[in-house]
Amino acid sequence: MSQFALLFRSPYDLTFVPTAEQMEAMYSAWGQWLGGLAAQGKLVSAPQLGFNTAMVVGASGTAAGPYTAGSVLMGLAIVEAADAAEAESIGKTCPILHQPEGTVEIRDIVPA
Repeated sequence: MSQFALLFRSPYDLTFVPTAEQMEAMYSAWGQWLGGLAAQGKLVSAPQLGFNTAMVVGASGTAAGPYTAGSVLMGLAIVEAADAAEAESIGKTCPILHQPEGTVEIRDIVPA
């Protein structure tokens, strides 16, 4: 088995303010998805990213906040999969894909 990072991205949209019901549905979907991966022995970790300390560093300087690139890295999960095709299959079930323009970037993890 190999490990893959699944990076969850979404456009930065200040106009989207989810209702309490939408938030509950999103948390439920994420909980079920991550719980299902854990039950299958596929989930290695899924740390929650904070937004209090966030910056983007570039050659021209540092910009405050994670919002400067047009999309926001919302979170990540490290999963175990037999190969990239299985990691892609896992990524295709991610709840971020239910958000407009939400994406999952899949990267292999090179063992240290």
